[in-house]
Amino acid sequence: MSKRFRPPDEDTLGRTIPEPQAKASNLIHLPGSGRSNEHYYEPYTPLAGPVGTTSEPQETSSKKKAKTPRPIDAEVTKVNRLRKKRYDNFIDYMLEFDGDRVLALAATYELPADQIRERYAEYMEDVLLGITSSSVGNLLEKNGLGKASRVALLTKHAYSNDPKVSLVAVKLASDLEGDKHDKGTSFEEFIRRIKSKA
Repeated sequence: MSKRFRPPDEDTLGRTIPEPQAKASNLIHLPGSGRSNEHYYEPYTPLAGPVGTTSEPQETSSKKKAKTPRPIDAEVTKVNRLRKKRYDNFIDYMLEFDGDRVLALAATYELPADQIRERYAEYMEDVLLGITSSSVGNLLEKNGLGKASRVALLTKHAYSNDPKVSLVAVKLASDLEGDKHDKGTSFEEFIRRIKSKA
């Protein structure tokens, strides 16, 4: 037999374990239990004194708080304008040099191409600081491809002598307006048709 389990002696079988002596302050009456004398014994005596906070202490963040953004002054505006102008020049030179970034950077910074190749990553990172956060619509408008320009161009092609060009222009004009052919009828028109057939 295991040493942990010891069968009870015949002497202890008839005896019962004495219940702990409960103080009146440790007894909690159980409502709705059916018997008026039934109580729950609280084994832990509450400590004397005020009850402290039970919430866990908040950990102090080791990260530094983010700095509040400073207002944009004239100097910051000037720097941003110069960066944007430099980036616009870079894009123009990219178009001129058929996408050759080294030549475009050399023309933008007015430096020899060899010097640009040595520190290409730095110059590229600097010129990309001028990327604007404008929407696509604003960029198209700025570059002469706004709605008015597109409509004028489509109008020119819509009246072309070539029927294929004309049809494509009319289709693009319809798409530009939002007149989709697969849009279908409205729900009200659908209900009217169903009621008229019934």
